[in-house]
Amino acid sequence: MEEKEYTLTRKSFLKGAAFAGFAALAGGSLGACAPNGSGNAPEKAAPKNSISGTYVGTAEGMGGDLRMEVTLDEGRIVDVRPHRNNETPGLTDLSFRLMPQEMVANQSFEVDNVTGATMTSTAIKNAVKNALENAGADTKDYNEKVERKKDAEDETVETEFVVVGSGGAGLSAAVTLAQNGKQVVIVEKMPRLGGNTLVCGALMNAWDPIRTKGTEYEANTVQDFIDWTWEGGNEAGKMDLIQAFAEQSWPTTQWLVDEIGVVFYKDLQGAWGHMPEDPNGLGFIYPLVKKVEEFAVPCFLNASLIEISMADGRATGIVAEKDGGGILTVNASKGVILATGGLGHNLEMVKELDPRYENVNLSTNPVNATGECFAIAEAAGANLINMDSIQAVHFADPASGQVDWDIESANSIFVNKEGKRFMNEEMPRDDSVAGLSQQTDQLMFTISDSRDWPTMDTVTGFGVTIGECIERGKAYKADTLEELAAMLEIDPDGLVATVNEYNAMVEAGEDTAFHLETIGRRSKIEEGPFYSSKLTIAIHYTNGGIEIDPQAHVLDASGAIIPGLYAAGECTGGVMGTNRMGGNSVADVMIFGRIAGMAE
Repeated sequence: MEEKEYTLTRKSFLKGAAFAGFAALAGGSLGACAPNGSGNAPEKAAPKNSISGTYVGTAEGMGGDLRMEVTLDEGRIVDVRPHRNNETPGLTDLSFRLMPQEMVANQSFEVDNVTGATMTSTAIKNAVKNALENAGADTKDYNEKVERKKDAEDETVETEFVVVGSGGAGLSAAVTLAQNGKQVVIVEKMPRLGGNTLVCGALMNAWDPIRTKGTEYEANTVQDFIDWTWEGGNEAGKMDLIQAFAEQSWPTTQWLVDEIGVVFYKDLQGAWGHMPEDPNGLGFIYPLVKKVEEFAVPCFLNASLIEISMADGRATGIVAEKDGGGILTVNASKGVILATGGLGHNLEMVKELDPRYENVNLSTNPVNATGECFAIAEAAGANLINMDSIQAVHFADPASGQVDWDIESANSIFVNKEGKRFMNEEMPRDDSVAGLSQQTDQLMFTISDSRDWPTMDTVTGFGVTIGECIERGKAYKADTLEELAAMLEIDPDGLVATVNEYNAMVEAGEDTAFHLETIGRRSKIEEGPFYSSKLTIAIHYTNGGIEIDPQAHVLDASGAIIPGLYAAGECTGGVMGTNRMGGNSVADVMIFGRIAGMAE
């Protein structure tokens, strides 16, 4: 395939040299954060060939072609490094840092995959194998299976606070505690820090009296933010939590900028949306992890929570199981903070809790979002609320469940396989999912034209160029609507009739079919080329969870505080009600993570 080069975007700029910047997140100088088996094995004898030089291999990764560069010296692998890829920054960086070290140390490409990045890890191994093939080497000389060392040793740690989970909520809590002079350790079941926040859309809602000056949102107040969140959550949230959420949104934003080092774009997205300049959730995770490193917060990776220790009704620590079966006991004299995220990757549990999703088999969540914390917290006395309310999205890639490839625009419409519009394109997520669930194969297609995508470098709402989307086979481009319909395998007559009807309503300034309020500000879909992306339903977010109060104390079934036990982020319920508004999740993890970190 002919290689195409596009303008750097929020998603793609963190390639190549940027992997070095991820060292702290994946271990680096954090000591206890370093995963086991980091390539320190004694070097093995080189295979018996005399090949020297640098060779590039290719394999199919999560984001398309993944290329690895392998350097041989008299048959010995002396260097392995990424050459070009479009994998998800942050989530896959540990694979690119750790696996090449192990390959060099063991003279084998058959090293263990990194948990949470299986497709990328497999692609790295296949690309290195392909590079060896291109070098003319016998790959059988380099395919000895190498197992990463696991930790089977029991260990006990004494501290003041333990934070379980290292996404946005956990890191915010740990950094705040460290800033306040508290002793804190982090326990994380994955081999890297970052949690689900690593792959989030990164939009953070907050009331902002500065960035709204001179805009149509200048008159917005904290109360407006409270009302918007309350009403968007179907008036099913806890008002005391929503009030704390809104009131602390601006101070938390300032804390992130002034003390953590997060850099937001100057302009808001809509009334509340703050977008960091770095892609995905890295704009939050990188600077937070840097602070974890600066404060020398001990981190224990590959350790899964199995119990909250209780004494006389008070949380006194946790017990976790290491990846090799060793038991990690953390005695926390002042408190336990749960920041373990949701259950969105556990589709069996999702379907049991929320039968609406019986036929949904995709999730936007990484593999760590499995929800075992809920039963553990309940065993410690925690009350769970709104657990039957799980949010899905209607704009996921049917192949992967990820949302990175949605090319929905301000002027696009949604059609089904019959080529017909079937809903208001700007309905809340839960209504949109309900509408899509009734369509053939639960598939929909965005339809837009060259006004929205004037060049291949035009960037989508998820930080990818339209050119990248087309190159990866995630978006479609055709000169006519009939040709586009053929590519999408949908009814061409239905599509043409739908677009003609829609254009007439744009001209009239009234959507008589689905009452789209923005119809008067939209453009007709009439100037080719025409563009589309194919989308479906995927599980996205856990609205319910552990009940807390505005200070992040965990509550029991009677509404009483469980001493020493705190929770923050997606593992909690009450802020979102039964529908989360886009941009409120990142705000929630940062705000209540920081609040939990203020514990005494």
